[in-house]
Amino acid sequence: MDVAELLSRRAWIFAAQAPQKSWVESISPVRSTGDGYSIFANADGGWVFGYAERNQFSERQVFATEDEACQFVWAKIREYSIVEGLKLYPLAVRPPELAREVAAEPERFVDHDNYVVRAAVARLTADPALLSQLARDAKSEVVWRVAANPLTPTKVLKRLAFDRNLRGPLALNPALPAALADKFTRSSYPGVSWRAARNPAVPVATLERLATDANFGIRWSVAANPSTPVATLLSLVADEEAGVRLALALGSAPEVLAALATDPFRDVAREVARNPHTPQATLALLAAESEGLGYWVGSNPASDGATLGIVARHPLDWVRKVAAENPLTPVGVLQALAADAESSVSHAAMSTLEGR
Repeated sequence: MDVAELLSRRAWIFAAQAPQKSWVESISPVRSTGDGYSIFANADGGWVFGYAERNQFSERQVFATEDEACQFVWAKIREYSIVEGLKLYPLAVRPPELAREVAAEPERFVDHDNYVVRAAVARLTADPALLSQLARDAKSEVVWRVAANPLTPTKVLKRLAFDRNLRGPLALNPALPAALADKFTRSSYPGVSWRAARNPAVPVATLERLATDANFGIRWSVAANPSTPVATLLSLVADEEAGVRLALALGSAPEVLAALATDPFRDVAREVARNPHTPQATLALLAAESEGLGYWVGSNPASDGATLGIVARHPLDWVRKVAAENPLTPVGVLQALAADAESSVSHAAMSTLEGR
């Protein structure tokens, strides 16, 4: 991967997200002279990724090749943005008292002078008349919320679809007619196509086709779509993009989660370990992993007594401690942990036993 491809991928991710500021957007392909991040070749022939502040550049990471540097930065971008990024940016109503009133009686605030309040009404109300009225609001932030509201009448959604600027929020709306959802997946604008590929209204045949799309963002969204068939999800388990596999790890298909347990990207294995849909046999396997995934297994509400017993025998004391703190850990296991050589573990186990 070179810098041009890295920045292209970065642009696609952030075009697909709702408008909001991010440090990732400030990455420059030349050494920064002002505040911000940059990735560039240095005088020694290596590659640098670092941050400049008040004209002082601190070299945070130095790499031998451009590919190594770009892969490092791409991993950081993924960690920051993958999966949960495709959401509408929330608008907070202030003061809190007003927010509670809007939530309780949205019809009282449909004509409020503050567009943030009207946007909250558009997000919260189920009244088709109010939604139809707000769909013609002068502020785009308000109409965006109407377009995203799953209770907005179908005829209003169809009318809003003619506005290209509203296809982003529409594409995520589960109430969007299937024909429109399918059409939006073919959009050349990632803010539409990525969202649409996550929409459960998209036909299964379309999801199966999109699972092999060359655009990693489309595959990522298919992996996160609750309507994607298990067989199609399994075909993505070996996807080259860790973000796609991370989306799978946040899903609910037990077969897929079991297949991801040995994923080389640690964040994927971590999400499998903490996912309540993960099969017990997979949780038991991860509980015994030497580097600490047992911590997440120990805090997983789906872990049974036998699996928690494996966590309790982990060589790392901070992993054993989570088993000692879990009220679902069997009494016999807790009693053994109460005699643990590490005081933080034994105290946690005694405290849990007292609460029984």
